[in-house]
Amino acid sequence: MAAHLPTKADFHTMPLALRQCSTFGHLLNYKGTSLALTKVDEADDGDEGKKEAERGDGEDGEDGEGERDGGVTRQRYRIGSGEDGEEEWEFETVPKSGLPPQHPYRHTYDPHNPPIRRQDYLFPSFTALMKWMVLFEWFGQEGVGEKEVFEATVDEGDERYRSLLTGPIDGHKTVDYIRNERRRLIMFKGMKECDAISAYLWVCAGSINLFTTEAELEGHTRLSDQFPTAMSLTRTLLTRHCLANIIPQ
Repeated sequence: MAAHLPTKADFHTMPLALRQCSTFGHLLNYKGTSLALTKVDEADDGDEGKKEAERGDGEDGEDGEGERDGGVTRQRYRIGSGEDGEEEWEFETVPKSGLPPQHPYRHTYDPHNPPIRRQDYLFPSFTALMKWMVLFEWFGQEGVGEKEVFEATVDEGDERYRSLLTGPIDGHKTVDYIRNERRRLIMFKGMKECDAISAYLWVCAGSINLFTTEAELEGHTRLSDQFPTAMSLTRTLLTRHCLANIIPQ
């Protein structure tokens, strides 16, 4: 089962969520690049890997909490090989002691599905990273046809916007992450096997953007007629948050 990993030891030391992904990632590809998940050895990672190792788990958080990290260490992983011109995506697991004392991700910390740092992005879990990857890195597969329907701006201090960004969203899955400030994806469609399209809002830096793979109905000028499913779901949610006025016609 773990034959595509460097060693069985690597497989068994992975957090559970990564371990599960490693059992089928090599069966998937994006534009010809295998999505196999592997551990990045320090020898392969060069000076950058040594710097990460030297940082220690307590650099950004509290010292002496290693025993409460649930076995999670600061370890780098790679999806894709980067060989022969293929793409690769690297990230690292974040131990609980690597988060500041009041960080929101400490309260939801799961050692089986730990927070992930990728470049200057911080995700609350490996699952959140993978959902983000599908929408922001792997959306360009031939035949997908994703498009941006509209972008609207709101003052970042507006309580209605803050509620959409940080509050509970009844009836829809969310993907929260941090890049300088909090960001959120609100999933309308595309999370269930029976969904024929994807549709989601990207909430970031005072901007609310609707993306969908729904086919545009030609012969119409109003967005609600061009993309009836995505726009109906959007209007319902934004009306609930008193933001219906920002929806373009």
